[in-house]
Amino acid sequence: MDKSLVKFFELRDAATFIPVLCACIQLEALDEAESYLAGRAGFGRGNPFIYMFELTSDRGFWDPERWGTERTKLISHKYICEHWDELKSGDVVDVEYILGIRDEPKTSERYGEPHIFTLEELTELMEEEKNSKGPFEREYQQDISVFEMKAPGEA
Repeated sequence: MDKSLVKFFELRDAATFIPVLCACIQLEALDEAESYLAGRAGFGRGNPFIYMFELTSDRGFWDPERWGTERTKLISHKYICEHWDELKSGDVVDVEYILGIRDEPKTSERYGEPHIFTLEELTELMEEEKNSKGPFEREYQQDISVFEMKAPGEA
């Protein structure tokens, strides 16, 4: 068992980036007082349990099923529990790759900043797509003007 008790991961999915911290608690490694407290909380000896905490909120669970229908967190947490020894702190956990949707796992965003489009760039891209004569030509239902930014309180 990997003795690292805390690891950070980059959870990735379709249009998703979630930084998390995972803490592995190995009951066999606990002293008498810690073992007593863990036992009183309902934890028994056996497999270690791994808490996963979102770094962008105050949410965290030790049971992956507690994420409910949040696919990215549910599948990532299960994967981290099953592959704890293989994973290094800072690794990307790519749900689309785990599910076989992608052939290759995504690389970390830390190796290239994601591009944040300006309103002008988005408008230009939409105009190019709208005027495209290629195989991906689309008909737009909305006027590009709906994307104009307005100051708070402006109608």
